[in-house]
Amino acid sequence: MLAAGTERVRELARSNEIMEKQYDAGLSSVMDLLDVRRQLLAARQEQAEFRRRQLVAVVLLCKALGGGWTERTVSGNGEGQGFALAREAQLR
Repeated sequence: MLAAGTERVRELARSNEIMEKQYDAGLSSVMDLLDVRRQLLAARQEQAEFRRRQLVAVVLLCKALGGGWTERTVSGNGEGQGFALAREAQLR
């Protein structure tokens, strides 16, 4: 799925470049250009969602295998505090 999604994004990016040139030359309408851009955005969103699901699956697998995940406070450059996910090593 990821390879197919990447290929689709690549093809739509190329279509967008071609459509921009056609639009600049007066050979296509703004609606045609916007349609290609809409399709490109949708393909990029699908690709990002697929990658998010992969990363969630990895986290769930680590947790199922006994990895511990906790939130801990970390300080920045004296500008406040933020939260970070830290994987705790279980060496027992």
